[in-house]
Amino acid sequence: TFIYASNSRNPGRVVLLNSWLLGDLDRTVFQLRDKSLFQFQKDEVERLTVKVLDSRDIEITRNGDHWDVRSGATFRADRDSVDAILDMLADTETEGFIDQLPPQWETTYQLDQPALTLQLYMEDGSSCGMQFGARDTSGHYYAVRQDEKDNVYIAGAELFDLLCANPSRLRDMAPDGDGNEDIKSTEN
Repeated sequence: TFIYASNSRNPGRVVLLNSWLLGDLDRTVFQLRDKSLFQFQKDEVERLTVKVLDSRDIEITRNGDHWDVRSGATFRADRDSVDAILDMLADTETEGFIDQLPPQWETTYQLDQPALTLQLYMEDGSSCGMQFGARDTSGHYYAVRQDEKDNVYIAGAELFDLLCANPSRLRDMAPDGDGNEDIKSTEN
């Protein structure tokens, strides 16, 4: 449970340290890097847009205490479904970094014509976005970049699949759109 250590300025002095300290220091560069794909406060998001190549755009907008979805038609969104998307965006971490970009990397990773573009708009007027390019041969990962920067990350396909799923799954199914707590009786 202990390790011996010495200071290079005083090599004759040996001290005893808890072994957990060595475990905390023995990290790879990947383990030390910030792996967050997005950094935002969920409660500050006012609107998000999803543009899928060769498909209809989706816009989800905060409207007071609820969310509205516009994709062809406009309808009220189920708050829990939108919260689940925002939670996944806030919690998703990169699966890897592509640090050595090849020549014409935007074309190589299909980021010149992304398969999906996501943009979050905050209440303070700021925004953050991500573009999904090429899917790997296994189908499990996508090349992504943030806000058209020259950094390429690897993201899991489940995030892409969630964002480009049919927007009707977000529809609020409550009969009057306000929830079931106000319903006193029903008739057939």
